[in-house]
Amino acid sequence: MKTVELEIVKYKSKNFVVKKDPIARELPFEVFIEGELMFSTMRTPGRDEELALGICFSEGAIETLDDIKSLEVRENKAFVSLKRSPDNFPKKDKVKIALEEYGRKNSFN
Repeated sequence: MKTVELEIVKYKSKNFVVKKDPIARELPFEVFIEGELMFSTMRTPGRDEELALGICFSEGAIETLDDIKSLEVRENKAFVSLKRSPDNFPKKDKVKIALEEYGRKNSFN
């Protein structure tokens, strides 16, 4: 895992101490299905193929590995081609739609 060092201030024994602290480096990761951006997230780099498959599975784009025709990962992006039509899984604004539905049913006051 790659890290970056940031200068932080800690409070210890009634004193402030400035020191460098290693922080995990996160980068954006995008999953394209049949050429369309469907999912994006932030992650620590590494194991991108597994991450792409997990996202596709958890979001309902695939049910098994047999649904995948091809998967290519390059430059923080995964390009997925399916053996079946992608029409029956959620589109990228499903979170926005869920929040709008929640707002109609609940009061935020």
